[in-house]
Amino acid sequence: MASLRRTAGFWASALLLAPWGCGGTTILEHDGSAETGPDDSASSGTQAGSGGHGGGPNASSGACSAGEARCNGRFRRETCAEDGAWIETDFVCARTVAVDDDIGSYCVTKADGAYRCWGSSASTDAVDAPPLPDEIYRRVQLTRYGLIGLTEDGRLRAAEFTIPESPSQVVAFRQTNMGGDVGVCSLRSDGVFEMFLYNPREPDGPSTRTHSVEGGPFSRVYCAWEGMYAAVRADGTVLSNFATAPPGDGFAELALSIGIFCGLRTDGTISCHRPPADRVGNLDVGPDLPAFSSGRYRSITATVGVVCAIDEQDALVCKRYDGRDMPVPPARYVFAEGGYNLVCAVRVDGSTACFRHGGAGNLDLEDVSDFAPVEPPLDPGW
Repeated sequence: MASLRRTAGFWASALLLAPWGCGGTTILEHDGSAETGPDDSASSGTQAGSGGHGGGPNASSGACSAGEARCNGRFRRETCAEDGAWIETDFVCARTVAVDDDIGSYCVTKADGAYRCWGSSASTDAVDAPPLPDEIYRRVQLTRYGLIGLTEDGRLRAAEFTIPESPSQVVAFRQTNMGGDVGVCSLRSDGVFEMFLYNPREPDGPSTRTHSVEGGPFSRVYCAWEGMYAAVRADGTVLSNFATAPPGDGFAELALSIGIFCGLRTDGTISCHRPPADRVGNLDVGPDLPAFSSGRYRSITATVGVVCAIDEQDALVCKRYDGRDMPVPPARYVFAEGGYNLVCAVRVDGSTACFRHGGAGNLDLEDVSDFAPVEPPLDPGW
């Protein structure tokens, strides 16, 4: 049987396989309270999410083909008219999507600070999820303990607990569960990798403690699943606490989840291996690994059973852990992020889409099914 078996010790608590809550419930919709936004030069689409890139300028100037669409430098969607000229519309492009690999929620954040989230927060009824403080956000994620966001000026804000202020700007973050509790992994502008661990069960009341990961400075940081983390150092080497780091330097991004560890090098090539069984479990899917064809790739991400990459033609290419292709609807993409069994992506035109695969709900990877669009969709109309 192709299954993943967690071993004692490292997996200190069971995965939270609570109801996904994504069957049409909008947890929160925030329309933005922009003092800055897509019309302001301070609004950029880079370094959001867990190290990926959001929307923004993604097409050259000049003539176009009728029907094309793209996002311009003001994060407005442009469409191509019959005469080959670009025409700006009022549609504000998405900057990032955020997927929570603990509860399966997903959020889209637009360039004016507006955001929408779907899913289920275990700490409160969905309809009563407290909003974030009134700020302009570059990335918002819905976690087991409410919303967390990265503001335009580089501060982390949480709706239901306190995150200590960092001495320098935060440029990227991702929340995951650290042995059952909420852990926020952040990358500061000075290359420091910090983890904020929230414990709601302290005798004297809930508390948040800070842990700095040594071995930096870092350029990318990644966290997933009960304390697993990895990072790319500024010199291109890799640090990992759950798997043997690939040797050498020249790494740009990583993708990790239970049973997989992939690296994207600066030359655009991707290689994958499996963590040792004594740390995260065995993955009985045969000797094959996800293999990406020759060519250059721009980014990578992973779910519990699939690895996805965006190539130079902006195509989203996904492979199962055993190497089988996992088709996604054809489009041009600029950003993607994976969670437990979910991948969400931003298209070149500033719209967004999410795809969920089956077959991994009980950590059985033998029957990982093809991706299907999630409902409700993030688009059209917003």
